[in-house]
Amino acid sequence: MALQGITIRAIRFNNSKQHPGIRHQIGRLLYQVYIKEQRWTLEPNNPSGLRIVGNNELVDDIDETAIWFVAMKDDQSPIGCYRLADKKLIGGMHEAQRYLPKGSLSWKTIDSLYPCLEFNRIAVALPYRRSLISTILLQQMLNYIHSALPSYGLIGCTAEPIMQRIVERFGAVCVGEPFRYDKKDSQPANIYWYSPDTIVVALNRTLKKMCHLNLCETMRYQPGQV
Repeated sequence: MALQGITIRAIRFNNSKQHPGIRHQIGRLLYQVYIKEQRWTLEPNNPSGLRIVGNNELVDDIDETAIWFVAMKDDQSPIGCYRLADKKLIGGMHEAQRYLPKGSLSWKTIDSLYPCLEFNRIAVALPYRRSLISTILLQQMLNYIHSALPSYGLIGCTAEPIMQRIVERFGAVCVGEPFRYDKKDSQPANIYWYSPDTIVVALNRTLKKMCHLNLCETMRYQPGQV
């Protein structure tokens, strides 16, 4: 699929004071991907505060303080997103740690990797799944960390085979033990880690892939207020 006219933005919602329209659209995209397609069921009082609000919007307690990397069409409608969160802003624990017994091997593994940020809430609209939107969003997220927080690494936990292949292709290593966010999950999630040095390698790989496909000139990046 042609990606001309797609803009990548990095934004914060800041307690819904900024970008309220985009906030609602991202919530609806997340609802479509996670609730409708992946059939997530939300337990009451879940550790993330996941809930459905408004016009079928999936939100949680972390959204407002996170940085969102959003791929948008010319009409400003989101077609893909990644979320990046700092545990210092969400109670001192990464989201994944909230689902693990404190002191377990995976909990300790994640805790030992700090300083790092955590990425999650990856979603791409169905018509763009065969494009490189996921790779481009990953590249922009890595670039942000390398530029703004060069001593930081990056962790992410996913049970999705497609996402596992993407992060592994660009240098992430699997650490700790797989775990389930919910006992009813059909597949366990792997914990993936990019060290600061690996982020540089991953940046080079993603940029090379984008330029090889002539995407470096067709994409626009607007850093936004983060």
